[in-house]
Amino acid sequence: AWQGKDLDIDHLGGNLSWTPPSLMERVQSYMVYLADGPAGAVRSQIGGETDPDDTVYAVPPDTLRSGFDLFNVYTRSSLVEQTTPGALRFIDERAMASNMSFLDEDLDESELGGNLTWDPPADASEVTHYLVYLVEDYTGTNRSYVGTVPAGTHDLFISANTPLGQFTKLAVYARSSLAEQTTPRSLTVVDSIASVSGIAFTDLDLDATDLGGQVAWAAPGVFLEHVEGYYVYLS
Repeated sequence: AWQGKDLDIDHLGGNLSWTPPSLMERVQSYMVYLADGPAGAVRSQIGGETDPDDTVYAVPPDTLRSGFDLFNVYTRSSLVEQTTPGALRFIDERAMASNMSFLDEDLDESELGGNLTWDPPADASEVTHYLVYLVEDYTGTNRSYVGTVPAGTHDLFISANTPLGQFTKLAVYARSSLAEQTTPRSLTVVDSIASVSGIAFTDLDLDATDLGGQVAWAAPGVFLEHVEGYYVYLS
């Protein structure tokens, strides 16, 4: 039996289990392979020999599938490995977020704030959490952690004043009980910048240390639809 928990396409990781032979006195170990068919004409070994008492083998996360479709498990005696293995055709478990959406409601340059949403994978049965990062590219280069939500939640609120830095994308990684996936779903960030310009003020109050008059400015040229009001301060 196979329980895949690596959520990346063409990567394997999880537990492979089997029932031992009825006659075990000559079995010294088991050998586990990826193979192209039940006979194992083309195969690739995973790890080394396992103990004869083992009936579960932990396939490490990020094990490359390499085009193979089956696991083959061979018994080995002190003399030779058997030629007819037990074989199991497996399903490559995969789970990736989709349809990401983010509207930056922090109107400062190089700062983010707003709600990031996404659709869950078609099969999220092995997903335990989603992790969100700022990244430099779609592969997740040089990432910066933003937050985590449990499976079943498909949005994350990003606090105002979150620095954008050198990053260009938001990325969502699914995580299983085994590992976090290495290939995320990503979305290019549009940094909303809405600053006034041309501020003008003429003081019409003639008393010392008192001010009075009209403050005027030019409205932002872009992202004006995000502006709900203006605040004026003395600084």
